[in-house]
Amino acid sequence: MRKFRSVRPKLSATIVPFYIIAFMTGVGCLKLQRPATSDLPALIALMSGSESFYLFPDESDAGGQSNGMLRADPEGSALNVSWVPFTGGPANTWKAEVLNGTIFVLQEDSEDELWISRNQGTSWETFEAPEDNEDEDISHILGCGDALILTYDTISQDPDGDHPAYVSYDNGRSFQTWFVSGTGEVTVDGIDCNDSYLYIAFASQNHIQYAPVQDLSSFTLASSHSSIYDQYYGLIAGTSGIIGMADQNGDYYSNYGSGLPQDMQTAGSYPVAYTFYPLSASRHSGADYISGTYKIGMVDTGNDICRIYSLDTFDTAPTSGSYVEPGCNQVSDLGNLPDLAGDESTILASYRNDSGTNGAVLFSTDGGNSFSHPSIDEWTDAGFISDIEVD
Repeated sequence: MRKFRSVRPKLSATIVPFYIIAFMTGVGCLKLQRPATSDLPALIALMSGSESFYLFPDESDAGGQSNGMLRADPEGSALNVSWVPFTGGPANTWKAEVLNGTIFVLQEDSEDELWISRNQGTSWETFEAPEDNEDEDISHILGCGDALILTYDTISQDPDGDHPAYVSYDNGRSFQTWFVSGTGEVTVDGIDCNDSYLYIAFASQNHIQYAPVQDLSSFTLASSHSSIYDQYYGLIAGTSGIIGMADQNGDYYSNYGSGLPQDMQTAGSYPVAYTFYPLSASRHSGADYISGTYKIGMVDTGNDICRIYSLDTFDTAPTSGSYVEPGCNQVSDLGNLPDLAGDESTILASYRNDSGTNGAVLFSTDGGNSFSHPSIDEWTDAGFISDIEVD
């Protein structure tokens, strides 16, 4: 159902999101097995304390609507989980970001809109890109320091293109357009950031470019690409270097570049049986840079095995890195690891079956050395956790 919107004025450099009126969900959308969140003000008050995890369910593959999210607060070896309903907001979450307490949600519904809630899902506003891309999804959403970055699966090199990218420096109250270096439309093969720089992998011109988060009008192209593996499926940005997950004939390799990378070299390969599902328009990526370590999730779908690597430096060879194999045994026909996020000690990861109708969560309290399955009774519908955020 199309949401009711006010008419927006035409804007150029700065684009201001418009608002929709929150409404109560119909009885048919209520999840009666979930506890009501009548103490929402108290829940919001807790937000000012230590970091919390936000788990976003996606029930679309099972024909359902999640209409909410899970908030998880680590308490020692336990995980305190509560259900937070969305009132009049997105039906399902494809990708999300939580930045300075504000929730941002993308749906995979062929509409170029971003859902925004500043009060933990009680009411919502939407930003809809003004270009003529109504039938396309915004594909990537990143929180880079205090900047929120959005892109389609491709990014134009100038304002005459069909796919500008967007950045907000005021928590989604206004957006500016930005463009990449290159020719024509640049397909995003990998994208990630740290607080200072945004990095993009693409198919030509030495494959890597980057720009300061605070000045996305100034992209620099890498000067060379020594690695022969140049088909990227994801980037993981650390504070002193990046890892590029590259593929050749179904085998995965760890490329790396130091600092602001002028060259990408190869650190080595991953076992043939393990697959890294790419951070593309249709996939998530179970990888992140957490407390000085590159965490990379991979799956052996032939034997239903998850493996999470811990690489201490960007140039660590996969054969030299440590890994754990948590028992991803609560689904049959293992599909992938949609997301992984953490802080100094706590890491949460999600995995799902191939059809997207079932999934589970992994929980670590020792920085990823071991994992368990937390008890989550607050959400029991068919679907999986598509996105995990920490704020």
